[in-house]
Amino acid sequence: MDWVDLFEKDGYENLAKSLLLRSKQVGAEININYQIGIDKFNIVKITLEGQIGILNNLAINHLLNGAYKKSLENYQPAIEMTYENNDIYSQCVIAIGMGIAYWNLNDQAESRGYFKLAIHLSQELGHKKLEILALNNLAFTFESIGDLVRATELYENALLLNREIGL
Repeated sequence: MDWVDLFEKDGYENLAKSLLLRSKQVGAEININYQIGIDKFNIVKITLEGQIGILNNLAINHLLNGAYKKSLENYQPAIEMTYENNDIYSQCVIAIGMGIAYWNLNDQAESRGYFKLAIHLSQELGHKKLEILALNNLAFTFESIGDLVRATELYENALLLNREIGL
């Protein structure tokens, strides 16, 4: 089950709690598996999708543990790889993660840029759940800098989409 499914099933707040709990439960395992995966790059060709998955999982682990710069060190090559195979879904998911990491590093411009990218990609895919998640996160960035008019507009757009798909 990926984090979009968790969002659909449990809502945003429970998604965050689930991800944090999962991260704490398997954090060491993810780090070990990541290192094994990296070591195997030199021995066995892991598919591009597999490499993206490993890097994304490690980035999420770092993100949930507050290591935002380490998170970005893993997100950056992962998002670059998604362009190699035109994996728009993974680009969108990774862009949301990068937006969260940059927001936590107080880089609002980068954060908003990645959330806007995620909105564009989710619309291209027609993936309303990802669009809602990206809109909500972008709204939060505007709220956090006191632009309540823009935040309200984005929250309302997310709510309309939410109602449209029946969540």
